[in-house]
Amino acid sequence: MWRYTWLPHKKTPRHFHANDVVVVQLADGVLASITPDGKTVMNATSVGLTKFNPRGRIHEEELVKGKATAVIVELK
Repeated sequence: MWRYTWLPHKKTPRHFHANDVVVVQLADGVLASITPDGKTVMNATSVGLTKFNPRGRIHEEELVKGKATAVIVELK
């Protein structure tokens, strides 16, 4: 389990999720999730929003609006 804060217009390193994760958002904003083939999905975040993300994803993320900080729990 860890807490992460995205910085405006600074992409995270590309990474692979080997395990399922549950993400609890602590701020309101918009994150762009970018896959290796360049496809981008905009994900709105809001305080308390909780999402399950399945393992097997490769992507990088960028905060494009507002703020984004979350508690992330990796499931094993």
